[in-house]
Amino acid sequence: MEQRQLDPWEMLLKSYKLMRKILQEEAVREGLTFNETSLLFFVNANGKANVTTLAKYLDVSKSSVVEMIDKLVRNGLLERTKDVEDRRVTYVTITDRGRAVLETVREKYKETINEVLSEVNDVECIRRIFNALLKEYERRKGTSNGEPC
Repeated sequence: MEQRQLDPWEMLLKSYKLMRKILQEEAVREGLTFNETSLLFFVNANGKANVTTLAKYLDVSKSSVVEMIDKLVRNGLLERTKDVEDRRVTYVTITDRGRAVLETVREKYKETINEVLSEVNDVECIRRIFNALLKEYERRKGTSNGEPC
């Protein structure tokens, strides 16, 4: 049976799903899920974050974020801190151990993605796809400040 040719939109969607699965495998080697890794990346880049901000960023419920944070705190990758001005507000910050694990995952992600990209001869095409996606994201959000991911 002959397999039908995928349309470009299908290829892009399937590419996203495949890449996410491949990166998830790398995260699992460090005992993390893809979302936990994304959470660590976000906290590391921003210095600190609260549950509401993380839930919006990951597009998951606050209770899911609390479960992730609990696990990451237990494993010594994050720590909770109270806001000095409002003790009701709790933030999470990344620990030195969290940064070390994140760097290991980041290097694996980089190696994996570069391995995939080594099969592609047209990096400019990838750049155009990324810029088109970013432009669409900004159009939908009505903003052009900050990175979406």
